[in-house]
Amino acid sequence: MTLSLQLFQKVLGLDRHGYFPRPQESLEEFIRSGPNSFNDTSTLLTHPPELVSHFWMCFSLDVRSLPVEVSKKGILPWEPACCWVDKEGKSFIRIRPFDEHRIVSRNAVLAHEFVHALRSRLFSNHFEEMCAYTAASELFPKDFPKWRTWLSPLFSSAKEFMFTFCWMIGCWALPWIIDREFSPLLLLVLSLSPLILFTVRLTLRWNKWNTARKVLSSINEKGALPLLLRLADEDINWLSRQTLKGFPAALKERTSKEWRWSFFKEAFLTTLQTVIQEEILNPGPISSSEHLS
Repeated sequence: MTLSLQLFQKVLGLDRHGYFPRPQESLEEFIRSGPNSFNDTSTLLTHPPELVSHFWMCFSLDVRSLPVEVSKKGILPWEPACCWVDKEGKSFIRIRPFDEHRIVSRNAVLAHEFVHALRSRLFSNHFEEMCAYTAASELFPKDFPKWRTWLSPLFSSAKEFMFTFCWMIGCWALPWIIDREFSPLLLLVLSLSPLILFTVRLTLRWNKWNTARKVLSSINEKGALPLLLRLADEDINWLSRQTLKGFPAALKERTSKEWRWSFFKEAFLTTLQTVIQEEILNPGPISSSEHLS
């Protein structure tokens, strides 16, 4: 399915502000549901110009319309920041006061949360943390070394972390609760079982993620990561099942049926990079007040 130039420009304008299409969403529904304009919420405090520029240069994304609030409210003790989605489905970021960031820099934290906010419309959390940590590590490798990037997505949500913590405490408290002795080795294995399962899941997900990125890189290396940040779980799972040899044919077939992939191919995977390459050579975020209708 080939998009007309006018429709391509409309989708591109929404895409560059982080309004990504969902799977099975028609082109008409996507354009109709998208906002007519984007408000610039950026300040020097919440949107450092260097970070805004990095997102545009590396991922072709204008993050200036993402609301950022400096506050501790609702943030768990171990979190430097958090992305929230309100009742209307709009995402916003809440970050701790900047003098409290001791391990990871403020820009790295914001970069991580920007990805969460941008992807909130997709409702896809299987590869959510991988997208966020990979993007942040690409921009700030000193804050996110390889081991931290790999291990950090162990939990997909705060609920999983709290469950694991309570489970481990409960396992070691079990002998006192039921007044019965257990082998320390048994308690150790039992208490670590959630971590073992989450580690196996993490390994499988990273294998799928890396395969998907490798497949996309075989067509266009520069467009692989920017495109992955825009894809839902089912798209990444589909890519992970492809082979380098068979992907061009599979991509051609999918673009003939789905407008989303027709757009993705033209914007990120074309050999000449007619869209993204011009933006990299001539950087400058799209005006936040641009009318998209």
